[in-house]
Amino acid sequence: MLWSFDGPNYSAGPDLYPYANKIHLNVGDGAANSFANLIAYPSLNVWHHYVVVFNQLTNLGTLYIDGNLIGTSIYRNPMGPNLYIGKYDNSGYFWYGSIKSVKVYNRVLSATEILQKYNESK
Repeated sequence: MLWSFDGPNYSAGPDLYPYANKIHLNVGDGAANSFANLIAYPSLNVWHHYVVVFNQLTNLGTLYIDGNLIGTSIYRNPMGPNLYIGKYDNSGYFWYGSIKSVKVYNRVLSATEILQKYNESK
C-alpha cells in the first residue's frame, strides 16, 4: 500500500497499491478499483514517481506514473480523518520498499507541472 485514506465513518477511502502484478487506484464509490488491471506493475528495484490528482470541481481522480497520464476516473471525496503513507489504514497491509518523499498540495496540479516535477526529482 503506497497510501490510503480512512473513508467517511472510517470505511476504506481512496488508496493506491500494487496487487497481482498490476497497479490499483481505488477511487470509486464501492469496492471497485477504477484502474485495476489497467497497467502492468512497474519494474522492481527501480525508482518510480506516482502522482494522484483529486479535482473537487470535476470529481475526477487522475493517476500519473513517471510523468505519464495513466487514467482518470470519478472518485469519492477523500474526506477521511487520516491519511496513511506506506500502509492501509490500521490493517496489516504495508508498503515493502522505500518512499523518497511525499508532497500534498492544496490545488490541482496540471499535467505540465507533474511532468516537470517528475523530471526535477530524477
